[in-house]
Amino acid sequence: MTTFTCKQCNTSTSVQSEVVMESFGCPSCKALYWQDRGEFRFKYKFKYQPISFMLRVGQTCKIGTESYEITGVLVKYLGDFVYAREYTMQSTAGNYKYLSECEGHWILLKEVDDVDFTKQSRLEMTYNSLLFKKYDYYNSEIVLASGFFDISLENKQCFTVEYIAPPYILSSEDLDGRHVYLGEHIDRKEVKKMFQLTDLPFRNGVGVVQPFPIHIIDTVKIFLVTGILILLCFIFQDTSGEKEVLDTTISINEFNNKEYVSPSFEVKGSAVPIKISLYSDVSNSWAYAGVSVVNEKTNEEEFAEQDIEFYSGYEGGESWVEGSQSEDFYICGLKAGNYHIVVNPTAENVVPTTTVAVDSKTNELPQKAVQILTADGKPVETNLNQVVDSVIKSEQAVTAEQQVSPAESKMLSIKAKIENPSNWNFGISLVLFVVLLIALFIYKHYFETWRWSSSRYSPYQE
Repeated sequence: MTTFTCKQCNTSTSVQSEVVMESFGCPSCKALYWQDRGEFRFKYKFKYQPISFMLRVGQTCKIGTESYEITGVLVKYLGDFVYAREYTMQSTAGNYKYLSECEGHWILLKEVDDVDFTKQSRLEMTYNSLLFKKYDYYNSEIVLASGFFDISLENKQCFTVEYIAPPYILSSEDLDGRHVYLGEHIDRKEVKKMFQLTDLPFRNGVGVVQPFPIHIIDTVKIFLVTGILILLCFIFQDTSGEKEVLDTTISINEFNNKEYVSPSFEVKGSAVPIKISLYSDVSNSWAYAGVSVVNEKTNEEEFAEQDIEFYSGYEGGESWVEGSQSEDFYICGLKAGNYHIVVNPTAENVVPTTTVAVDSKTNELPQKAVQILTADGKPVETNLNQVVDSVIKSEQAVTAEQQVSPAESKMLSIKAKIENPSNWNFGISLVLFVVLLIALFIYKHYFETWRWSSSRYSPYQE
């Protein structure tokens, strides 16, 4: 454990780690001390008042299998009202890592000593087989130090040179000697998880090494594979040609409030479209048909409904026509199997037709004996025709009154034809993929332009 008691406010600060201490910043009163001739002397107090979220000295986290503790916090002013917060973390094994946050973007760093920064004027450098490009150089000012530090903070100015290969960064700092760090972008969700936090500073803009959110190479591969699969589906699908499976005309009066069921037919291949064509002799009125294509094995059905409206007349000495007596529509995606079509028609001013079943040979009602009881309870054998004769006559009278005139009788012609799958799907998919890729590269360009907007070496400057 390392402990320091501030002589200005008499506050003791402790961490569990054994820190080689060269400087100390009091978290309570912001007093700064550094070692002078073996003794810690008070230098001054920082005036910076934190207004943004900061992790505190003594907070712990776990990185990989090691536990780390924050032993020191530095706040640096970069200019243009931009501040960076840097956290020194020490593990129980004595290893150091550094966590940097600027405008909501986080970088996890470690110090390295195998990087040649003697030629800082070069625009590119290679490290660990990665090509790093020079991003910027600048002077920052330390405006707050809190906790324990193994370097002297006597000089408040820090000169920094940065090279980036997102999501990695190489940073050289001249602060009590030269220190070189290798860093990697870390997602804010991961920081929350590390420190068990519920909130973090909002992210502003694009971070210096923030990775592009979409992996372009993988996306192109996915698009190519998907396009090939769609193409293979078209190559191997059944293209035996068009086949008419239904061509009939029914009376809407007869099937009003009833179902017309077509003969069974077979569909081969997959994702097969069927074209339904309807025609009705409506005039200044409308007709309606609900059409279902039913899979006879699974009883699954694809349903569609269609209105047929046709109106015409004269107005202002000119004729006009609105609507049509025929309508076409498609039901797509039929799988291989046996199907039949169910139609539920209706129309304006349609009265259902009443039919009486008769014997096809004798054209008479079937002869059946029934028992009719007299007043004294004795059965009387009689013929059904005699019983219902008066009923039939009354029904015929009513039917005659309700009989629909020929002008009001409406017919519905139904045609159904299996068609070859359209190549439009492949074409639309291809166009969509191309448009998405173009949009992706435009977004990538915008993203990188924003990343390099603060750099003196931006390759996107006009």
